[in-house]
Amino acid sequence: MSDSIDQQSTTNGTDGATNGTPKQPLFEINGKDPVHYGVLLFPGFQALDVFGPLDVFNSLSMLYNYPIKMTMLAKTSKAVETSHQRAGNQMFSHPETDCSQSMQIDRTFEDQLKIQETGTHGENGKGCIDVLIVPGGVGTRNDMAAEIDFVKRMYPSLKAVLSVCTGATILARAGVLDGRRATTNKRAWDWATGNGPHVNWIGEARWVVDGNITSSSGISAGVDATYAFVSANYGETIAQDLADSAEYVRWTDADHDPFAKRWNVWGKRGSLAR
Repeated sequence: MSDSIDQQSTTNGTDGATNGTPKQPLFEINGKDPVHYGVLLFPGFQALDVFGPLDVFNSLSMLYNYPIKMTMLAKTSKAVETSHQRAGNQMFSHPETDCSQSMQIDRTFEDQLKIQETGTHGENGKGCIDVLIVPGGVGTRNDMAAEIDFVKRMYPSLKAVLSVCTGATILARAGVLDGRRATTNKRAWDWATGNGPHVNWIGEARWVVDGNITSSSGISAGVDATYAFVSANYGETIAQDLADSAEYVRWTDADHDPFAKRWNVWGKRGSLAR
């Protein structure tokens, strides 16, 4: 089973003067042992929340030959769509669209939990997950009971968690953000922060690091948070080289967030910070 970060020492801690500066790398990279990333998927997930971070890690593995493993996780083994209408969400009134993508699932929640608990390897040779990526999307407003339970049971065995956009609401409802600083989508601020009454929500932040949890603001912010995660755990030179290779201009200041002003969240705090 993966060695987890000392949960008790980080539960109420912060990580320095800025939102995006971790105290130290969350795991040791030696170029030999693979780091196993898992992506939690659900109907109605936001495409860029998933594909943005995935592309960064794909490039990290390809360009630097790191032995990264990646597993797609969901409640069932059925492919998961981005379509929010077919996910049963009525948030938007426009007609159902065929502009939707789906992802194949590698392993169900329950199958992965058995592996985390026993330390065994699955049929595809992938064992315990080290880092869990939790995207957001309109689907987070649906019944998330299975996803919340999965995060709650997985967290003690994880080395790190990266949430994107309203994916933070899943973490909040699972209780793993209690007493921590975190951020989320600014347009959905009131709804999102209402899901975490015991969370210290930071309104003006592109992303926030607290202990072994990184949470990003809305959608595209997940890409910047992922590069920051790579910088902290694999090195800044590598993170910048990956961004340059992607011809992407990184947002490197976690505290600079003009979208907080755009969506009237400027200077706001949520829940514990009020």
